Parts: sequence; structure tokens; C-alpha cells
Amino acid sequence: MIISLLVSLYLGHKASVPRKQIITGYIFAIAGMFVGAHILFFIVNLPTFGEVYGPSIISVQTFINAVFSASSGMVFYGGLYGAVLGVVIYTHKVHIDHRMILNIASCGYPILHAFGRIGCTLGGCCYGVEYHGICAIQYTEAHINPGISDHIADFPRFPVQPLEALLEFAIAAVLIVLFIRTRTRYSLIAIYLFVYGIIRFSDEFLRGDAVRGLWGPFSTSQWIALGSVIGVSIYWTAGHFKRSDSSANC
Repeated sequence: MIISLLVSLYLGHKASVPRKQIITGYIFAIAGMFVGAHILFFIVNLPTFGEVYGPSIISVQTFINAVFSASSGMVFYGGLYGAVLGVVIYTHKVHIDHRMILNIASCGYPILHAFGRIGCTLGGCCYGVEYHGICAIQYTEAHINPGISDHIADFPRFPVQPLEALLEFAIAAVLIVLFIRTRTRYSLIAIYLFVYGIIRFSDEFLRGDAVRGLWGPFSTSQWIALGSVIGVSIYWTAGHFKRSDSSANC
């Protein structure tokens, strides 16, 4: 979080954006990230909520405790869209253009996510499929979280989280260069959603844990990634036709 904030402050300085706007926008983004990530985690676990917590719910207080327990984890996409919403709420509240602040945030968020993926690797909360090749990760029994990663130490795992961390750092580097050169000419959040959506949809096939939730043939994140790619494609297509119509009218 500190590194991504420092990057955001540097980019804000390059674009002559007041430091107060960057810091306040960052606070709103982080708040939205945590709220959104926990809400989506709860939604993912909603189908089994009654089965897991039903017997223990005997009062309003135990119901509240069950809700907090069922939303104790975080799902990345909930955090991403929550962060975007946080920035939009802040910029709307103070009546400033959201594009600049959102583009700056888009450069810092993949850095934050990359370090988060390193944390996932070390914690063993999510892990790859069975893999015996180069850079395979062999977890120990110390990484077993009952009910979450019972089989993590059964065999070597594909380093899916470190791979995603490297790709996130690469995305961040590209977005930073684009911002320095173009400022608000392009929607960097749209670029990030599109590129990361393709990456996430693909690398989910390399994950061996089930904590991410499965809905039919795909995981929760794959469905959201697919929706993000389609949504951004529609946004770009609509923008292209709008510019074409404007040129024709001129």
C-alpha cells in the first residue's frame, strides 16, 4: 500500500495534481477496496451460508457473527470495483474530474495487487494445480488451513500466484509509461480491466484451490473477468462509433 501510494504521489506530481487530492482519493480507494472485497467474498460463500452457519444461528447476535465470519476473506475483483467506486464517489463529492485521479489509481492498484499475490503465495490461502516442473512450490503441513487448503501439501504446486504477481508488475510498468506520456488521453482503468481480465481468466485454470468459488464451468473470478473484457470491448466500440459520428458531422 505504501509503495503504490508513493507511485501515485509521484504521478500526481508529474501531472500537477494537488497532493491532498491524491491522498484523499487513495484513502477512498482503499476503503472501497476492503468493503468491496469482503462483500464479494460473502456473495461467493452465500450458497453454503445456511449449511455452514445455520445450526449456530440462534439469535440476532449469532446471525451477525455468522455474516462477519462468512465475509472474513477477500475476493480481488470485489476490491478492484470497490476501489474504482471509491474514487468515483470522492471525485463526485468534491466536483473534480475523475479521469485523472482514476488513471493515477489504475497505475498503483496492480502494484498493490502484485504484493497481495506474493502474500497469497506465502500464506497458502490459494495455490496452483499439481505441477512437477521448474519453480514448483512444495508447501508443508504448516500451510494447511482446515476447510480451506486441506490438500495443499499433497504434492508440488504450480506457482500461479508468483506468475500473476510478475504480470501485475509488468502491467503497472506499462500503465505508468502510458500515464506519463498521455495523462488522460486513454482510460487506463479500462486497459487494466481488459488486460488483467484476459490474464485472470487464463491463469484460473492453473489454480488448484476451490476457495474462489465455482459456478458451472468457471470460477467466480473467471465470470467477472469475462464480463470485464466484454464490458470494456463494448465501451471501446461505442466510443469508436461516437468519434466516427462526430467526425462525420464535422
